[in-house]
Amino acid sequence: MDNRLTYYAKAHVRFMFLCDSIQQGDDRQIDVSGLVSDLLFTDLTEKMQPVDLDALLVVGIHTEDRFRRYGLTVKVEEAGRPEEVLLYSPIGFVDGEFLPIKCQRVDIKLHGPGTFWFNAYLDDALAARYPLTVEYAQMSPS
Repeated sequence: MDNRLTYYAKAHVRFMFLCDSIQQGDDRQIDVSGLVSDLLFTDLTEKMQPVDLDALLVVGIHTEDRFRRYGLTVKVEEAGRPEEVLLYSPIGFVDGEFLPIKCQRVDIKLHGPGTFWFNAYLDDALAARYPLTVEYAQMSPS
């Protein structure tokens, strides 16, 4: 009987962000444009109206096991509302190759000012959180 322990490498989220676009160069470095972390909306109305935000969601993982596939789920959490699934996709070893980065265009409904949390789960375990702060300022009529 073999009593050796088997080590299973666990993946973790290395980075997660929202942006306008991303490109990878020949040197495998990535160029990000339009990084989104804080938003300020202005209008003449007293209360912020719901806004649709179209952004690219980028999630990268680190794992020592390059032949393991993980289930990646990203949900957005807004105060007073249930979590909403933005993305469900495999990440890691997919279709015969190692794909540690997932880029997906998402449409996010911003219902008002506050902090929106993007929660990343790997195989249903919370792995990372990314905050997006939304502010609103009423403009005075000219």
